[in-house]
Amino acid sequence: MHMRTVLFLLFLASTLSLHAQDNLLQRALDGFGLDSSTVGYRPLSTWNAATRDDPFRLHYFDDLLARPLKIPAFTRNMLWRYRLWATGDSSNFPRTTLAQIRPLSALVMNSARNLGLDVGKYGYDYAPDITTEAPLADAIEGMYADMGREMGDNIVYSLPTQHWSDIRGRVETQITPLPLPLRQSLARMAEAVREAHRWRNRSLHGIPAAQWQHIFYSTTLEESQCDAHTFDQVVYDAAVAFDAKSASWGAMLLAQAVEKELPLLREYAGSAYAVDIPTPMGRILLAGGGDDTHFAPDCALLVDLGGDDSYLGATGASRHDLPVSVTVDIAGNDTYTSPHEKTPAQGAGVLGIGMLLDCEGNDRYEAHSFSQGCGRFGVGVQYDAAGNDE
Repeated sequence: MHMRTVLFLLFLASTLSLHAQDNLLQRALDGFGLDSSTVGYRPLSTWNAATRDDPFRLHYFDDLLARPLKIPAFTRNMLWRYRLWATGDSSNFPRTTLAQIRPLSALVMNSARNLGLDVGKYGYDYAPDITTEAPLADAIEGMYADMGREMGDNIVYSLPTQHWSDIRGRVETQITPLPLPLRQSLARMAEAVREAHRWRNRSLHGIPAAQWQHIFYSTTLEESQCDAHTFDQVVYDAAVAFDAKSASWGAMLLAQAVEKELPLLREYAGSAYAVDIPTPMGRILLAGGGDDTHFAPDCALLVDLGGDDSYLGATGASRHDLPVSVTVDIAGNDTYTSPHEKTPAQGAGVLGIGMLLDCEGNDRYEAHSFSQGCGRFGVGVQYDAAGNDE
């Protein structure tokens, strides 16, 4: 009985404290002739000669500035939407369309919507098409075709001898030892990389390709543009022309396609299967379950089937000449290290789409700026599904 009295008194004291705070706020508002619906900041155009038009201002900023007391509720709602997908299972959702969304893809979608991009109306479920007889070889040949190359064209002029190199034959020699389900899984991810590549190019269609390298290396954008020390007209014009909706949509498709393959890839955890195939879009690298050291800044797709691995430098990071880069580590206690400052790494989408997915293990990530989920003229995703990570 005594304990109940104490608990009741504590509850009563908490209630009184909150009530007193509400009274103080109300008294302050009353003193200025305001109420909770009118307090806020509403700038007028006559206050300053300069225009307040800003193409980069978040669409909800002015509403929250005008009614700041609504910020806590707005924040709780935003966090709830993320938590819904981060902790939920899409199969439990009541609507069929929602059940087709994979959690990682939905988190990308929510992030895009928080930026004011309507990407949900295009649909959700994405299943890359692959061929029956030679799915992975055909997908790789498609990557060559997308870049205007043939799997045998390794010289700069056209001759009948250009097919002597027989890249297709060497690719099939590597692929043949792989079990068919694993070949199909890699093929679907390769096709998803092709699709994401097309949407990435669409997102940059308004920016001259000759300027992409300049934009990629403009690492002082935040300091120069925000504080107005200098003004980079090329970067500003590119930011206005960048199609963020297309980049986000391509990232959603890629995330969903890769996420679907994780259960099958886990079945091969610890196996010794391996391939290393060059393509004009970047290497396709499959590593077995050993303790590997990867330095693969040129990989469009890297899948490691297990082991305590070390990843050095750019991992799952796009760049102006590597439009899409995906790294998937299935198991093991891994270390990701990128010591170079202002170098995109570890799930960075700079002028492209970059994703790093680690499925399990106690992992360590160490990098500088432009890393670990950084998106800049693109979409970056770093996703760690399990483990005690640092």
